[in-house]
Amino acid sequence: MSDYSPKPNPGNYQYREDYLRDKREWDKKERQADIEAIQGVREISARPWFQKLSLFLGHVVFFAMLSVSIFDQERRADFLEMIADPNPLLSIAKAIGFILFLYIMCIVISPFLGILAVVGIGILAFVLPFML
Repeated sequence: MSDYSPKPNPGNYQYREDYLRDKREWDKKERQADIEAIQGVREISARPWFQKLSLFLGHVVFFAMLSVSIFDQERRADFLEMIADPNPLLSIAKAIGFILFLYIMCIVISPFLGILAVVGIGILAFVLPFML
């Protein structure tokens, strides 16, 4: 909210009606600012470049987590212990289930990763000229 004003304090008002009127106006401005912020996020998230960026970041996180669980010695032992079962088909099913769950979780969080990337790039673009 560009013209932010602090929330009205009832102790600063002589009449309750004035306080209630100012509080209603303040609440209305806050709701409008929230609606504008949500609308801005919707507009950005509907863009194809944002969806591609989010999906790419989700896949990067997925492959990074999968690589860590397979190639790191400690994590590999935990992973193999988790899927270990006397029945080899059940072990394969558990491994596939783990990988599928990991993939779904990474795809679910990918829009948040995209938002973080856009915010980070925006902050970097704003701060970088002052650092040079």
